[in-house]
Amino acid sequence: MLDNMPEDLKFSSVAVGFAHVVAATDTQVYCWGLNCFGQLGTDNESIKSLAVPTLVYTTEDDSIADVYALFHSSAIRLSSGRLLTWGDGRHHRLLQHDTRTIHKPTLVSRLADEKVCRFLFTPTSAAFCSESLVKNVILFNNNNSKIYSIFDQEFVSILIDLDISWYYSG
Repeated sequence: MLDNMPEDLKFSSVAVGFAHVVAATDTQVYCWGLNCFGQLGTDNESIKSLAVPTLVYTTEDDSIADVYALFHSSAIRLSSGRLLTWGDGRHHRLLQHDTRTIHKPTLVSRLADEKVCRFLFTPTSAAFCSESLVKNVILFNNNNSKIYSIFDQEFVSILIDLDISWYYSG
């Protein structure tokens, strides 16, 4: 147990990046660790690290489904299917419209009409699937995108090359 953390705080989802942690309860997201590219989501560029879990996001009208962390980037997938990302935006891995660094959880507006059901980061890309893309995945890399079937050998080869697991249910 971390010092100075409330005893009644129970995380339902935890993800570990290169040197940071993203953890969630049903409605709140906490981060701690190093903050080189805003991956802690504090909206404060001067904070370089946090030693204790710090609240960075709360939702009142939804619940947290999953949290994600990779190197210097973080993400939240809400039960409604909305996706929020922050941190290092290079290679469009945050799925935002540009490659800037984002210092707080920010809704991915390009996916506003999608109910995201799976998401993953890679060092140079991001991929997601949604209810409207049944058994398909969109892989973003340097602002280019391509739709793959989750059973497509090329997509499976990409995951194997990146040593990433992608699970499918449904």
